[in-house]
Amino acid sequence: MKLKDLLDLSQATAKKAGLPGIKFIAVTAGPMLERERAYGLPTKWVAKNPSKPWEGGSYQNKQLLQEYVPRLKDMGFEGMTAYVYHNFMEKDNKSFADMRETYKGHWNMWSEKFKNDPNFEYQVPVAMGWDMRPAGGTWPQQTGFPSEPQKDKVHSTKATFTAKLKEAQQVSRKYRPSNGNTVMICCWNEYLEGNYIEPTEGHGFDYLESIRDVFGN
Repeated sequence: MKLKDLLDLSQATAKKAGLPGIKFIAVTAGPMLERERAYGLPTKWVAKNPSKPWEGGSYQNKQLLQEYVPRLKDMGFEGMTAYVYHNFMEKDNKSFADMRETYKGHWNMWSEKFKNDPNFEYQVPVAMGWDMRPAGGTWPQQTGFPSEPQKDKVHSTKATFTAKLKEAQQVSRKYRPSNGNTVMICCWNEYLEGNYIEPTEGHGFDYLESIRDVFGN
């Protein structure tokens, strides 16, 4: 069964239960440069032996972020947001200041792309940082991903997180007719990835207070 069929079935099931339906928002991210295509989103899987697919195969036809985003509408999604952006084009996140800049690149690019589309929205995402060292670092596994320890230094403070929230709020307001009036904040408790707003002994309620101060009114 294709993804669109599954989404359509979910919509029908929700409406049958008396609900208005489900808004499916794709969570997207990924490489944007040709030299990074090996780490792109695969769109095809080919078995080594078609008669014995359980013996394994390979992912092929990998696409960059800006290539697969246009496919989302035909797949049944009504919008997109992000979990974490690690880069924008040539710029990587090596600090929270870098992250604020890469996010602005994505915010502007995707907001502009969908600003005149009444059937697809870009929900502005925000993250408070990234440090995957508790889980071994970014990315230490031997599955084709390069080791990227420089990305484990993206640390925010209450002041810098508040500033990023305000930047996201400005973009959301500018494109309000086409972004669902939504800012997506990630994440609640991703401690293994250094990305959390849940109160801790180290940060107290700083991040929740930032959200309240920016969006509370």
